[in-house]
Amino acid sequence: MFDYITELNEGPVVAFRVSDRVTEEDFAALSDEMDERIDEHGSVRLYVEFDGIPLPELEALDDDLKLWRRYSNDISRYAIVGEGRLLKWGTAVSDRLTGVEVEFFNRDDREAAHEWIDEGITA
Repeated sequence: MFDYITELNEGPVVAFRVSDRVTEEDFAALSDEMDERIDEHGSVRLYVEFDGIPLPELEALDDDLKLWRRYSNDISRYAIVGEGRLLKWGTAVSDRLTGVEVEFFNRDDREAAHEWIDEGITA
């Protein structure tokens, strides 16, 4: 499930919390949100807080891959906030394999993640 974080979800920033199972409907709604932001701002910055390591439903796995292939050139920054070595490792791999600037932040460092995702945005 994606829950938007309203205080951060503005301008080119798409901010949400991931918890429980992620569904096809979640990916469809995220895709619509990203399309709107890209149309308005030219690119997006993703801020994602993970509560554990939620997995997509089997039917949504293909949507997950399609989403990242579709938007890989439109994401300028990606802040990942969570806990655990798996998320940190995944962030490091993503940073090396994509042209996206990706940073991992522990939950205790949310403020630093907020500042980083907003860095350089002009009103």
